[in-house]
Amino acid sequence: MGFEPVLRPAFLEEAGDAAAGWVVEAPYTEPQSAGTKAAKAFTAAYRERHGSAPGRWAAEAYDAVGLIARARTAVGTGAAIDPGQVAEHIFRTGYDGLAKPIRFAQDNSHTLKPDGTRFLYQVSDGTFRFLGRHDQVLGADVDR
Repeated sequence: MGFEPVLRPAFLEEAGDAAAGWVVEAPYTEPQSAGTKAAKAFTAAYRERHGSAPGRWAAEAYDAVGLIARARTAVGTGAAIDPGQVAEHIFRTGYDGLAKPIRFAQDNSHTLKPDGTRFLYQVSDGTFRFLGRHDQVLGADVDR
């Protein structure tokens, strides 16, 4: 088992056959491998615009913009809106993003709640194969 820094071509090259079967956790998804309607639509739009599959962090960046845009709309569009109002709205409300749910602790820390925010990949045939969200994969068919 490894963590996100391992999720690089250098690991596959250096480890060779010993990399087979490794499971790696990362904070980003691979929307082109997700089966949801939203992920399929995002991947198709991304491919049309950029000519390739979405890269690392693409879905999370999309979600960040959506989260901020929704908060900005909720607090108003006038010039008198204070950025702090937008931030407070973001911290008070949840957001079901394309990549993952975004929820913040309802205390002074406003830390991102980790539930449903990590993804698993497994080395198979010399590449990292996206398995899915960790809480949905655990106990599923993962080579051990």
